Amino acid sequence: VVPGSFRPRSPAGGRPDQTLEILMTQLSTNACRKFYHPSSTPDLPVPYTSPLCPSDPLVVDGDAHALGSRLSDDLGLTAILPGATIDSFLFAPCGFSQNAVRGDRYATVHVTPEEAYSYASFECNFDFGGASPSSSGQTPANGGEEGVAAGLDTAEGIKRSTESLQELVEKVLRIFEPAKLTLTLFVSDDEDDATAGDRAKVHEGMRQLLNPELLEKYERVDRILYEFEGYVLVYAVFQQRQQQVVAQ
Repeated sequence: VVPGSFRPRSPAGGRPDQTLEILMTQLSTNACRKFYHPSSTPDLPVPYTSPLCPSDPLVVDGDAHALGSRLSDDLGLTAILPGATIDSFLFAPCGFSQNAVRGDRYATVHVTPEEAYSYASFECNFDFGGASPSSSGQTPANGGEEGVAAGLDTAEGIKRSTESLQELVEKVLRIFEPAKLTLTLFVSDDEDDATAGDRAKVHEGMRQLLNPELLEKYERVDRILYEFEGYVLVYAVFQQRQQQVVAQ
């Protein structure tokens, strides 16, 4: 391959290729407890608080996939990925893994809940508000994402994408309650079709990764906006504000 000759291709239908990755550490004690297998209850130093109950028939008779699916539903992870085919797995004594696909898009979640080195990751390249839902409100039978693209070079598209992205980040952080997190957002950027002004608007919209409420809780300690051939990258690091840590 000749250097500089590669150009990433956008998904079918001209939709932008955009990938969000959230890496979280120092999860709250409450969040960590949710990802322990019920059989691990006697070994926990604190009461078991997972939505899964050891006496539930599903827990007694179900396998790791069934337990993972139930936990995903109870925590709200399934709702974050509507219309997706999801495979979840709850490990014993602890740990969680999830993979989802919808059409040509994917999402993946991995959790290590031991408090001394707790970690969770969420990665997803679903559309972030770039397309309007179909009038029926139904998920297309082929697993695709129907709708009219608002366009990331329009004020409406930027606003919708930013608000949808912030909502997604808020839902993920509500589940895992991390003290520190790193957000990475890749968005395809067709320089041949967009003017410098259009790209500047897109980049400005991409900077708003946390909504005002979360910005009260987390302070940004690092941010990088990087452009390279075919893509724009936003990288940001946040940590809980000191008053929030003390209040816990």
